[in-house]
Amino acid sequence: MNKFSSYINENELLLLRYYNDSLTKIKKQLLEAAIKGYDTTHLKQLQKNVENELLKLDKKFQFFSKDTTSRIYKKGIEGQETAFKQLHIRFTPVKAAVYAQFAGIHKEAVKTLAINTYKPLKRVVDVIGRDCIEYFERTNFNDTQAILKKLLKFFPDNEDLRSTGLTSIQGVVNGNITWQKAIRDFQETFLKDSIFKVPYYKKDGTLHAMVNMADYAELVARTTSAEAYRKGAENAILDTFDDLGDLVQINGKSQFPTSPCLPFEGAILSLTGKTKGYITLDSAKAQGLFHPNCIHHFGVTAAVIAEYEAIEAGNSKGTQLQEIDKPPTKQREKTSQADKNEKWSMNDVLAAYTGNDTLVRNAFKSATIDGETAEILANIHKLPAVEIINDRGRGYFNRATSIISADNEMTFLHEFGHSLDYGIVKASSKGYSNYSRKLENVVERNRIKRIDKFPEAVANKFREVKEKYKLPNGITNFKAQRQDGWCAVSDIFDALTNGNMFDKASYAISGHGAKYFRQYGTKEAEIFAQYFYLRTNNCTEALNVLKENVPDLLKSLETLFTLYVKELKEL
Repeated sequence: MNKFSSYINENELLLLRYYNDSLTKIKKQLLEAAIKGYDTTHLKQLQKNVENELLKLDKKFQFFSKDTTSRIYKKGIEGQETAFKQLHIRFTPVKAAVYAQFAGIHKEAVKTLAINTYKPLKRVVDVIGRDCIEYFERTNFNDTQAILKKLLKFFPDNEDLRSTGLTSIQGVVNGNITWQKAIRDFQETFLKDSIFKVPYYKKDGTLHAMVNMADYAELVARTTSAEAYRKGAENAILDTFDDLGDLVQINGKSQFPTSPCLPFEGAILSLTGKTKGYITLDSAKAQGLFHPNCIHHFGVTAAVIAEYEAIEAGNSKGTQLQEIDKPPTKQREKTSQADKNEKWSMNDVLAAYTGNDTLVRNAFKSATIDGETAEILANIHKLPAVEIINDRGRGYFNRATSIISADNEMTFLHEFGHSLDYGIVKASSKGYSNYSRKLENVVERNRIKRIDKFPEAVANKFREVKEKYKLPNGITNFKAQRQDGWCAVSDIFDALTNGNMFDKASYAISGHGAKYFRQYGTKEAEIFAQYFYLRTNNCTEALNVLKENVPDLLKSLETLFTLYVKELKEL
């Protein structure tokens, strides 16, 4: 991953941490009000706690807007200064490191960037404040039905949770359940879900969608950080070259064949229009360059210096854009015929997943590739590229750095599932979360909320499996157990218990545990990745356990897989 993308991801994760820390504290106050809001003195204190937390969040956002934005602005300057040194171009280093130290054009730039970054973040605080004020001031906390109905307004799209809530209301009215149990029935979802949404508008001013607040904050972080880096580079170039010129080369390589910025890769552009005969940066932006999530930036390079020499010699050709055309007819026909025989190519996968060709080859050589999986592998090049490493034998997929750590085929296929899950939303710009979030409702329906309610048939099957895979010396043959899919299916049921099965039940084969599964979004992501492993390893017996005990979950996974293939092909 290049430094530009790394800086953007660091800022993204920092801002999300600020938001999620405050969100958790605020939601606890809202739930406390639902349970003890009849005490008006306590209720006022809870509202005050929320207001104080929002003030803290606002201060964090102000800090992010000034300090973090100015730091990445400086990174943009430093990137150009490094290039100047390599090209032997004389320049005056910018010594400022923090917001208050910048002067001249840099002072005005960081001030404008800070304002533009803070505006959408202030909107986040305002929306949360508005919704919380309405909850505290317009809810009759002496009426349990009114409280539940008000809480359910935070979940307009979660029909299953709304159904649970309405059932709880009826239960309280009839005297079948206590108020405390009614709250507990959906307390966990309330605490883990991102309950606030913000309207997201199209360029023409019409409403596009109500966006999850966490996704919106992530989008703001990525967009403003990228803009700050590019602005730092731009001012460093203009300040150094002064009246000599304003040409730059577009750096970065997109992994997406339909990206609107592809024609500009490697092109020489004019920052301000001063150098005639070259497309301006603003014109390129209007044609799709620097779209949301764009990985491109710009700088003075050896190609730029060569272009100045061509201008002086009178043989400059101006901006040359890449031609992004379909392959010749004969080549297309050949590809089409090959697809009929084999839909995917190992070379396509190796081009997208780099760093350990042997591991990738062995994993897919032994895997079961059905028609839909073949469609995914045939289109895998449309997703963000992934690097494979071996981080001391640990298995994980790091979405921020697009890295899979794996030292064996089984681990790789599981983490490959995670990379697909995240890659589809990154490639399609449909949001900034896992694709498996679509499973949220069905996972909630199949939740096993108490370990003593765990399906006895599944528990007995797990006991049988543990006994079956014991070696003569009494040690479990974990590799064979895992290869046959039992660790994967055990982890799926561990997710349905929120990690309690692995932590508390002796029949548990494998799992991530409660500490992991209490984190929002982890259950759906792990279930999808484990399903991918089960499917590509043809673990029929393990899949039958899902079919017999959670058939609607298995059906939803199959439907999601089909939908995934469809959307991937359309990218």
